[in-house]
Amino acid sequence: PILLHAMSSRLLIWGPSGKARTLVESLFDGQAGFSRRVESNAAKALALAKSWRPHAVLFVDPTFARSQAAALRGDPQCRRTLLILLASDMGEEQVVDALEGGIDEVIESSAAPKEIFWRVIAVLRRSPEFQQESAPIRSGSLTLDRERRTLRLGSKNVRLSRKEFDLLELFLRSQGRALTRLHLLQTLWGSDEAATFQAVDILVSRLRRKLGPAAKSLTTLYGVGYAFCWPFGPNK
Repeated sequence: PILLHAMSSRLLIWGPSGKARTLVESLFDGQAGFSRRVESNAAKALALAKSWRPHAVLFVDPTFARSQAAALRGDPQCRRTLLILLASDMGEEQVVDALEGGIDEVIESSAAPKEIFWRVIAVLRRSPEFQQESAPIRSGSLTLDRERRTLRLGSKNVRLSRKEFDLLELFLRSQGRALTRLHLLQTLWGSDEAATFQAVDILVSRLRRKLGPAAKSLTTLYGVGYAFCWPFGPNK
C-alpha cells in the first residue's frame, strides 16, 4: 500500500527490550520509505533524537516515556518531534497523565499489529517537519519526488532501489557538504553490524551509474567520504 505522507519517515523506537519493542521493530523493519533506529539507553537516545531529528519517537514503556517526554519537549531541537506511547491496560487517568506530560498519541499495544502500524503512520502525517520535507527536491536536471519515491533526470524516469533513493536524498539535502562514510553508514544502515564501508562505496557506485552525466556532481573526497555539488565538483 501507498504510505502517502509517511514516505522517508524517521522513527526512533525508544525503550527496553521486550515483547512490545520486538513487535514494533518487526512492523517497521525493511519498510520502504522508513528509517528506524532503536535505543534503550536514555542518554544515548536523547543524543540521537537531537542529532538525527526523527519525525517521531515511539516509546514502548510508560514509565520510560513519562521520565523522558519532558526532556524532549524542553529541548529546542526536539520540541516539534511527535511523541507516541505504546502501552497496555492504561486507564483513563493514566492516558490523560501521559498526554499532559507531552505525549501526542497513546496506542494500545494489544491492538492488531496492522492497526498499530497505521496509527503510527497517522501520527507521522501530522509532523510539520515531514510535511515541509515531503516537497520534491530539485537540483539542476534532477527531480526527486519523495511521495512517489521517483527520480526524474531531465525528461527520463530513473528507477532506484530503496537505499539508492535514500542515499540520493541525503546527498541532495546536504549539497556542498562533506558526508563521511561513517555518517552514511550509520544513517542508511543504522545498527546493522554486518554493514561495512565497502557497502557504502558499492552503493555510491551503483547510484553514480544510474545518474548518468549528473554523476559528475557526486565527488569523492579521498580519506573523508563524498559530497554532492551541482553543477559539478566541490568548488563550483
